[in-house]
Amino acid sequence: MDKLRLVVGLGNLGKQYAETRHNAGFKVIDRLLSLYHVQLEERNNLGEFILLRKHKVVLAKPNTYMNHSGKFVKWACQNWNIKPDKVMVVYDELAFPLGTVRLKMQGSANNHNGIKSVIAHLNTEHFNRLRFGIKSDNTSNILHEVVMSEFTPAERNLLETALTKAIEALKGYIDGVTMLKLMEVFNA
Repeated sequence: MDKLRLVVGLGNLGKQYAETRHNAGFKVIDRLLSLYHVQLEERNNLGEFILLRKHKVVLAKPNTYMNHSGKFVKWACQNWNIKPDKVMVVYDELAFPLGTVRLKMQGSANNHNGIKSVIAHLNTEHFNRLRFGIKSDNTSNILHEVVMSEFTPAERNLLETALTKAIEALKGYIDGVTMLKLMEVFNA
């Protein structure tokens, strides 16, 4: 199968992390799996994944914890011969308020350890990203406290809106819409 793409959501394993802001990437992948009526069927020590042959895309979640996500992404790219510019990494973005979804084609990690790991393992910043805003009104200035906090009941509507927007963007990506067009639509 030629020209596969990888859509990978970043997060942390375990029930204690399931509802945290830092697991936004996992939440988006779970919603995408639901849209396509599939589940992650295969796994290894680095992650869980499913190949959607009809769409020429691998959907995945690393099992490596956030700060080591690049290990899985590198393995997936090598396993399916996927070039970095055909990778879409979905992750939480503290710089954006909850409800914001932004796409970009390359760039630095902006202090996100999961993205730092992907950059280090792929040896490039040239891969696609869907950044899922998680900033809240939480007054804590301690990064760990903010990203490991759960969404509040008052934030649920914004969370649902953002998940819907993220799924629309990823469905476009999977259907072959160019990143430039997706950025034009979703970054407006």
